[in-house]
Amino acid sequence: MTGETYSKFKIKQFLRNYLQRTERMRTLKELEEDWREENSKHKSHLKRLSFNIIKPPARQVEIKTTEIERKKRKKKKSFDEKAEKKIPEEFKMLAKRFGLPKTHLDFFYEHRENFHWEIKETNRIACTGNRGNCKFTAEMSSHCLVDHMIAVHNHGEFECDQIDCKYVAFSREMLNKHLAVFHGTGKKVPSKHQSIPCKYSSCSHMAVYQSNLVIHHQVHENNLPYKCQFCTYRAIKHESLKLHMLYHFKIQPFECNICNDKFYNEGNMILHKRIHTSDFSCSHCFQNFEKSSLLAKHTRICSKRLEKFKY
Repeated sequence: MTGETYSKFKIKQFLRNYLQRTERMRTLKELEEDWREENSKHKSHLKRLSFNIIKPPARQVEIKTTEIERKKRKKKKSFDEKAEKKIPEEFKMLAKRFGLPKTHLDFFYEHRENFHWEIKETNRIACTGNRGNCKFTAEMSSHCLVDHMIAVHNHGEFECDQIDCKYVAFSREMLNKHLAVFHGTGKKVPSKHQSIPCKYSSCSHMAVYQSNLVIHHQVHENNLPYKCQFCTYRAIKHESLKLHMLYHFKIQPFECNICNDKFYNEGNMILHKRIHTSDFSCSHCFQNFEKSSLLAKHTRICSKRLEKFKY
């Protein structure tokens, strides 16, 4: 290893340790990708074959939608059965006694330490409206928050206006988010690994795997299988429903190890930890700021970030 090569290696090692220590994993991931591309270019420059390698033509594998749906139903059924098997009979009896819906039984069992049903006089559930800041609560029962969500938070049925999309949102906020991500300015430019296009003309989404595209198509077809038994919320993924349930019961499982503040998801906790560091760095252009408010203001207009989106 030459002196120049060793110097570059030490710099990379220092940067990697620093980013890991300050929990800037997104910045580290982008930096690692740049290093890999740089190494591949260097290797291809050093070693060149005296002949061309002709790749065999890619096989065209036709995947029938019915077969995919069958496998998905089977997978969902096996997932539900697996979740139900791990829940002890004693807990199932307790859940039945207090009227806990069977649909969310895995959630209640996973977070059972946060509940003490046997000593509670009333079983209240919180509204998730206004980004979780609504103070309204209701006695827990099936669809107990639906009327409140409709009357106070204007929930209902909001149809996507694209001619080939059947998505129906439960709130105006969710519809605007769908229009931005699926049909508007929130669409990301596909990476080199994303090569399978969405079959709907109004959407330019590209997927890496066929299975991801099947899930994506389910949103266009308004096939969201995971539904909250208490309010109007619907989701395409089970994990999204579990996160939603945390807001209903005010459970914040992620805790900052510096100030003990608690959060509903890990992403918000990681963003919060930046306030404990001396600098705030943009993960897109690596510019540093003294205050988090200055970083937030810059991020909205960062040219490197905006290059990743279509307009």
